[in-house]
Amino acid sequence: MEKMVQITYNKRKHSDQFSTLLQIVRCCGRYVLGDKMEEDVVLFKKKLSDVSLNFTVYTELFDSPEAVKAMNDFHPFIFGNYQKCLVDVLYLELTKLFDPQGKSGSKNLSFDFMISKVSKEHQTELRADLQELGKLFEEANLKKYRNKLLAHNDVNALRGSKVIELRVTTLKLEMLLSSSWSLFGKIEYYLGITDRPYKTSSYIRLPTGSSVEEFVSKIIKRT
Repeated sequence: MEKMVQITYNKRKHSDQFSTLLQIVRCCGRYVLGDKMEEDVVLFKKKLSDVSLNFTVYTELFDSPEAVKAMNDFHPFIFGNYQKCLVDVLYLELTKLFDPQGKSGSKNLSFDFMISKVSKEHQTELRADLQELGKLFEEANLKKYRNKLLAHNDVNALRGSKVIELRVTTLKLEMLLSSSWSLFGKIEYYLGITDRPYKTSSYIRLPTGSSVEEFVSKIIKRT
């Protein structure tokens, strides 16, 4: 991602996964879904929201020269390590959403799985949208990076004899997330959860008192 080199960070390839708890508001639909389907929609929305939250925190922290300087002045090792962990979990969780739905009895909560729950008359349109979204995903080369360096310790990749080139920028991630939310908005609409397809920002609005700007301000006051 752009500007990652601004902080010296730990080079380890794996990071401990962490999850962010978000309150997900259940929308009132035009008809009642089955309990499992409603649960799947809420769970998927939470996963997508988690990715947007991590993306928001990353860009506000590490794409800001003022924030980077404040963190380097305060404790470059800790914040550099956090940067690497945040990037790893962002890539990992985003990539999971593009997994195939899997076999019966062992399903993956992904776009493929969610589209399969929509009536067949709308699946062609949604799969065409997913195919276009998949092109952005393929351009970033995130799947190979996840498979070789995040989900597994590929020996050749770790030795450097096999180069896994990431083609990720903040702009590409923003486009990926924006298109992901647009597709999910259509899925909710065709499931009868919303009255119309919707689009939402790639970013999460952080609550007052929890913004990155306030966090950086507190760090500056302590240095």
